[in-house]
Amino acid sequence: AERPADPDAVDLRLHAMALLVAGPSPERHLSARQFLEESLQRDSQSAESWSQLAGLLVNDYLNHWNEAKQSAEAGRDLLRRAEKALAEAQNIDPTLAAAHLADGFIRRAKGDHQGALDAFDRAIQLDPNSARAYAQKANQLVMVGRPREAPPLVLKTIALSPRDPYVGTFYWVIGRAYFVMQNYDDAIVWLRKARS
Repeated sequence: AERPADPDAVDLRLHAMALLVAGPSPERHLSARQFLEESLQRDSQSAESWSQLAGLLVNDYLNHWNEAKQSAEAGRDLLRRAEKALAEAQNIDPTLAAAHLADGFIRRAKGDHQGALDAFDRAIQLDPNSARAYAQKANQLVMVGRPREAPPLVLKTIALSPRDPYVGTFYWVIGRAYFVMQNYDDAIVWLRKARS
């Protein structure tokens, strides 16, 4: 449905997505960010590109990747840039699930755990096929003290996207939920799967 001002901008966004499908890493995040920034120079009205950029920036902040590992100030700058990118995305299209997913990560980074849960829930409402939104909602449920609700969401996540590049994270979320519930036998099973 998106009609780009410059088809090359979409190509650049797709290059970024291809890097991410190969799996998360600091190097891939940095390269994907560069593709998205170039895409946005060609078409600044792409809510999808702004959303993906916001998500990458905040995830680099949360994972202490790229600039975030250099200093606390560089990390805070990443978070500010993520917030700015999110604002651009939401100005263009407030109904984009990817923007709400990025919003959830930003709220988590700022310690607004209920707000993050609400944002992940909104992402699911807008895109019921978003495996990452289900996984992050489950992760957030653990963070707000509701770990028993997390495993069914993670199982739904895995059913939606069994070959997802983030499947290790999905396994980790369910293992973490079992750990918090003090069900250590199941936690060990899922955390071993995450490690492998």
